Amino acid sequence: MTVTGCHARLGRLVEQWALVPAGEPIVTHASCLLPATRDGQPVMLKTSAQPDEVRGFALLDWWQGHGAVRVL
Repeated sequence: MTVTGCHARLGRLVEQWALVPAGEPIVTHASCLLPATRDGQPVMLKTSAQPDEVRGFALLDWWQGHGAVRVL
């Protein structure tokens, strides 16, 4: 993931999810992350196209915040 591609992807999602950035983007080999707030609550926006990460998102959603982060 390039820094430029990460910034473009995060920018669209920040607008779509009505987030307020609360820090600098974090770029890893597999993900783009952005600390933010939504309705005054802290959130972490994470996006990835890597198959293992996508499966992890589905698992976190299934857990619905019980013992893990809550997925919006």
